Amino acid sequence: MKTNQLLLTVAALALLCLLLPAAARADELVLTPATSNGSPAVVTIGGSLTFSGTLTNETTGTLNILGGAVNNCTGCPATVTFNDTAFNTNAPLTLAPGASFTGNFFDVIASALTPTSGPFSATFLVLVTDQMNNQFDLQEGFFFTVQQGGGTVIPEPATMVLLGTGLAGAVAARRRKRRLADTP
Repeated sequence: MKTNQLLLTVAALALLCLLLPAAARADELVLTPATSNGSPAVVTIGGSLTFSGTLTNETTGTLNILGGAVNNCTGCPATVTFNDTAFNTNAPLTLAPGASFTGNFFDVIASALTPTSGPFSATFLVLVTDQMNNQFDLQEGFFFTVQQGGGTVIPEPATMVLLGTGLAGAVAARRRKRRLADTP
């Protein structure tokens, strides 16, 4: 009885030792501007917004970083694009245990033809392998809306010509009215 109990305990510990490294893979990926508080980040029409982040290796082994990309943008119009060049050119190829990489990850770009809309949700995905060549991904979701910019509106020259013509016409009509009133 005690031998069976001892064997069962040893088997449970061995199984736990095999599963623990996989469960300890609580790798952290954090993006800013942080949008998990319920209010989405704002991208202005005709502009872009840079998301930076931190990738931390919380495992006991070295991670090989294969690349990162924006994935699964729900409801995004075709005029919204993503540029992940910053992450893919600046992230290290490997990340030692306990080490972190902080930097710009990607840009959200809204062309001038993008309608005011949102919120949209998407995921930034980092593909990594561990020392045993097990491939897995780290994901962090983010939210954003597209809004009209708050810049100063500058009238076109044609608008100014139209306004000037209208004012000149009003002045001419007033003079004509006065002349007709002065005539006996």
